Parts: sequence; structure tokens; C-alpha cells
Amino acid sequence: MFKQERQDRILRILEKEKSVNVEDIAREFSVSAMTIRRDLQTLERQGLIERTHGGAVLLPRPQHGLGRDLMLRLRDQVMEKQAIARRIASCIGQSETIYLSPGTTTYYVAKALVPRKDIVVVTNSLLIAWELAISSDIEVIMLGGALRRQRMSLARIFVLDHLESLQVDRIIVGCEGIHHIHGITNNVPPEYGTDRFVIGDRRKAVVVADHTKVGAQAKFEVAAIDRVDALITTTAVPEHKAIAFEERGVRVERVPVV
Repeated sequence: MFKQERQDRILRILEKEKSVNVEDIAREFSVSAMTIRRDLQTLERQGLIERTHGGAVLLPRPQHGLGRDLMLRLRDQVMEKQAIARRIASCIGQSETIYLSPGTTTYYVAKALVPRKDIVVVTNSLLIAWELAISSDIEVIMLGGALRRQRMSLARIFVLDHLESLQVDRIIVGCEGIHHIHGITNNVPPEYGTDRFVIGDRRKAVVVADHTKVGAQAKFEVAAIDRVDALITTTAVPEHKAIAFEERGVRVERVPVV
């Protein structure tokens, strides 16, 4: 079992049990107690847990400015998200202006864009803006609004009336569900989402989604399937699911995870 997978499982156990014991987890994972202690040290540094004598407990509220939910999602399907991010980053041309929605897959897209030059990124994600801030060659335009701490993004955007006229070359969005019938969906109420306003009635989006989101449906519609130009996912998505999207006019690219 890889270190990241082991730490993810520790977090899942903590989500359910609220506390863990080092010796018990070491036996369950067939590793040394020292290995588990190092895992717990890492998770504590990330602000996800608090170590106790002989174990750890889940922190009751977000630490260090990042919601625990966001931290957990950043660790889900990391290799898939990185593969997707590398692929979409390679498609972005010089001098392009792109919109990046808040999300964990789009965060990895931002990380893949850091070495690039002469591009403009429009976003309402503080996490994405912070990641791109280290590059002096990328212009970042933030859409102002009210802070959503759990997602580290800005909601109730104050310039919604102007979003449809925003000039971008490419709209890249993540989601909590992308379905060949129900389109792009999220669990964020529509009045807080900016993606649907950016896409509007005339533009199309490129959706970046790991295999757990493909075929899934969340609570709120962001955009209909005819507003999706392409779906970038991985080979973990079965071919029959990809075909269902292609039959609706969506270009599907399944990238290998390496």
C-alpha cells in the first residue's frame, strides 16, 4: 500500500470512528507503528488531525484556512487528476485566456500551468489564484464575491451580469457529476455557482473529471450536456460510458494514468 493511499484510509477511518489507535492501525495495515506515527505527523501538519497519546483524533473544524472537506478531496484520485491536468495543460496555447472553475481537479490543472508563460487565468478560486501567484508570467484575474471557506472560493459573484460577456478562449470546469443525460452538476446551489453564468447559453465548456464523477449526478444543474464541448477523463472510465457521451456530441478523451 502506498503512503498516500494509507493516509487516505486513515482519514476515512477517522471520519467514521473520530479517533484511531496507532497499534490497531499498524496491525490492520500490516506496517510498523513508526510508519503510522509518521503518517499521523504528516496529517497533523496538514491541519487534518490532532495527535494524541497513542493515536489521533479528527479535528472538529477546519484548520489553517482550508476546510477539511477540501483537503480530503484534494487527496482523492490524485494520480488521475494529475494525468488529466497534464493533458489539458498541454492543449492550452500561448496567449490564451482561460476560465478555471473552483475544484480539486482544476486546482491540479493550475499546478500544471505554473511553468507556462503568457496566459491569462480567470477564476474565483482562492486556491487556484494562490497556486498561480508564484508565476510572474501568468496573469490572474479574480472574480470578486463572498468567501466560502470550506471550498476556498468566492461565491455570490458581484459581477454576474457581466460574466456572459467575459472574453475567454477556453472554459475549463470541474464538477461533482457529469452525465450524458443530465449534463454538468454540482452540490453547490446555483445562486452560489459562477460556472453556469460563465458558460451561459452560447458557450461550451471543457469538463475535467476523474472516473468517480463520470456518470454521476449531483444536486444542482450547472449546464446541459449540449453545453459540453469535451470531457477529459482517464482510462478508468469504461468505454461504454465514453460512447454514451460521444453519442450526445461530446468529445471524450481518456488519458492513461502513469
